[in-house]
Amino acid sequence: MRAIGFSLLALAACGSSHKANQSSPSAAGAPNQAGSSGNAGMSGRGGRSGAGTSGTGGEAGAGEGGSANADTAGASATGGSSGTSGSGGSGGGSGQGGKGGTSGTGGTSGTGGSSGTGAQPATAFASFQAADIVIGQKDFVTNAKASKVGAAVLDYAAGSAAFDGKRLFVPDTYRERILGFSSLPPGNGASAKLVLGQASVSTSVPGTSLASLYLPQALHTDGVTLAIADAGNHRVLLTPVSSSSGAAADVVVGWPAENTPASGCTSATLRSPASAFIAKGKLLVADRANNRVLIWNAVPTSNGTPADVVLGQGSMTSCVANDWQRNGTVGLRAAHTLKGPSDVWTDGTLVLVVDRDNNRVLVWNGFPTQNGKAADWVIGQAELGTAHDDASPSVLERPSALACAGGALFIADAGHNRVLGWSSLPASSGSAADLVFGQSDFKHVAANDDAQSGTDGSAPTARTLAFPAGIAFANSSLVVSDTLNRRVLVFQKH
Repeated sequence: MRAIGFSLLALAACGSSHKANQSSPSAAGAPNQAGSSGNAGMSGRGGRSGAGTSGTGGEAGAGEGGSANADTAGASATGGSSGTSGSGGSGGGSGQGGKGGTSGTGGTSGTGGSSGTGAQPATAFASFQAADIVIGQKDFVTNAKASKVGAAVLDYAAGSAAFDGKRLFVPDTYRERILGFSSLPPGNGASAKLVLGQASVSTSVPGTSLASLYLPQALHTDGVTLAIADAGNHRVLLTPVSSSSGAAADVVVGWPAENTPASGCTSATLRSPASAFIAKGKLLVADRANNRVLIWNAVPTSNGTPADVVLGQGSMTSCVANDWQRNGTVGLRAAHTLKGPSDVWTDGTLVLVVDRDNNRVLVWNGFPTQNGKAADWVIGQAELGTAHDDASPSVLERPSALACAGGALFIADAGHNRVLGWSSLPASSGSAADLVFGQSDFKHVAANDDAQSGTDGSAPTARTLAFPAGIAFANSSLVVSDTLNRRVLVFQKH
């Protein structure tokens, strides 16, 4: 493993258009039958029942198709992914020495990506690096649920934070809110300066108004608009990044109008969206429980605007997982299918989709303009038709989110309790990662395993993770939503 260094631009692309080192898939995208996943999904134990979450079941396993009860990505403290314990339950404990671990100095300069102006000096992240700042907890060795709702605590950040160049927005999923910080916090346990979804930082009530939230997940911003995946309400909210506390959103996507709840499988409805991304004047939504990504060629300015293009399905009214034959039945994974997508990214040319329940990230080398277009290559699997989940530098298990900047790619590999990093965007299937956070190597996968004993630990440290479900860049720092540890970690390059 080597350190990753790159020059980070304020709104840098992950990389320019690539020429794949493999033949492109056929239009039919015929699947490879090897390596079916058998993933059981995240347990819903301890979660909430009701719209948007399953109290006990979580998502249906591979081969079952779709989602049960349109659940969200936020697992309970005893849940976790198939094959790994969810850990991160209550109780703090003394932990393993706070900010131990390597500093990640040196490293190679970044490769790939766009050149541009305003590049910062290249420095490096390093494997098993300790985080520098924790948000949502008072220190690095605590993951207990706070007894009271407040401005400095989190209860499962089940999605990526967003940074607009100045302010940091963090989803507090089980508190039905988003916490806003006036800058990237300089120290541990910082208090938020504003809250969205609630009237104050001391309340936690779900709601359906444009000023309320229910199980919000990933956040993304283009520096002007904040896109909120309001999963429990089956909608995406668009609001200015300059919004004040308690402000109502300007636009709702997925509902026909304000105060008119809806969910479904049409061009204008959603089911448990996990992420929404704005770039180059377009909006892309990972419509997770509908097993698809929807694309709006212009960011909606009015409520209920229908999407223009769909990925993962042949039409706007088909929402079956891995429907590779386009006959409305669950089939085998292929280059043109999706199952539970949880994040999406674009620079206006490349499109990357985190196909969570197929254990992969799909790459389109050219912005899709037609329904059901097949991906060009895959990250996290050797081939477009496989879904292995063994621990290695080139295999993912239930990836949840990705972040691209300055030519580098980072993926929150939640099922392996780690974050993987590539110094440049892979241009062919099966490419191995260069770096790992949360583990000392590519073989260990246990949660909160600071000693690397291979068993889950109950208390975290500054360098361990438990089902990280979000990742974002903030200036030259990497912001990781360490979901089951009820915290967000900030990693700085050294």
